[in-house]
Amino acid sequence: MRLDLKEIIAIAVPYFVVVSAAYLFGYWGAFNMNVLEYIGFADIAKISVFPLLASLAYVVAGFLISEFLHSSRLPPGGGANTAVGRFGRKHWRGLLGIQVLLIVLLSIFGQDPWQWFSVALLVGLFGTPLSHVEQVIQLLPEPRVRSAILFYLLFLPCISFAYGRLEAHVVKTGHPTNVIDVERSKLPLKEDAKHPVCYLGLVGGVYVLFESLSGQVVFVQQGSTTLYVTPKPR
Repeated sequence: MRLDLKEIIAIAVPYFVVVSAAYLFGYWGAFNMNVLEYIGFADIAKISVFPLLASLAYVVAGFLISEFLHSSRLPPGGGANTAVGRFGRKHWRGLLGIQVLLIVLLSIFGQDPWQWFSVALLVGLFGTPLSHVEQVIQLLPEPRVRSAILFYLLFLPCISFAYGRLEAHVVKTGHPTNVIDVERSKLPLKEDAKHPVCYLGLVGGVYVLFESLSGQVVFVQQGSTTLYVTPKPR
């Protein structure tokens, strides 16, 4: 069973919408904001593509380096016939149970946003047992390719969520990329040298700002005022 180009595109488009949405939910959810109240599904990729690509560039670079350094060292079975692979095949049920438990514990008790990077890795590792499913083997007969594709298909949405969470954390802890010149913008918001008013983004014709002194999210209708946004001084 092989997928033709149309089937691949039919799967790839909604998949990358999911990856983009995961980033947005990670970022805006950190501010207790449901971004879908302000945008439609058609806007998801548009407003997330630049920060998402910038974030995932490190992931892609890491993948290419890893493949270059290690793929030639693996046996033809992609590692299934090594001591670790044989142990995993023998005890896969217990290992899956431990994996699920770790994901739940990290999600509940981990330190935001760092736990989401560990959760992304653990979710990606579900690709290993899936690589032994007969239907998947028929689609992707090469073991190393199959293992890598399954890992990253599961890993990318989760790591996108984690990067969104991380960028929100950076803003909340006083290190935003862009801040608002409150005086020039004529906004009745409070700030001081250590707690600027941060620019979060434009969603659905609404500027979203973060008043870090009070921890409040502020909405400013586009066109209601001239908004002066500047890079935060280092």
